Amino acid sequence: MTQKFQYNDLKLFHKIFYETSPIKLPSFLQKYNPELHDRRATRQQTKRDSTDIICTEQPRVDLFKNCYFYRCHLEWNLLPKELRNTAEHHLFSSRLKDHLW
Repeated sequence: MTQKFQYNDLKLFHKIFYETSPIKLPSFLQKYNPELHDRRATRQQTKRDSTDIICTEQPRVDLFKNCYFYRCHLEWNLLPKELRNTAEHHLFSSRLKDHLW
């Protein structure tokens, strides 16, 4: 059951990321841009690409950790880059299904 929720959450997040949904990313989430971040790259930063999402706010309460956008940006960043780079929604959905099951 949790994989079904994760599947639906990530499908919606994909639409939001590629701006095919009227819902926009909240201000505390930003697409990763290497030129805007610190030039002293850490190992984690060198693994990032333009499909990664950065959270500018640190959760102070557990309630924020359960927020849709915070929860989904973490799941999104764990997906393989090839999957996140799939811009067509129908292809993303089928590849995500293969990835999760």
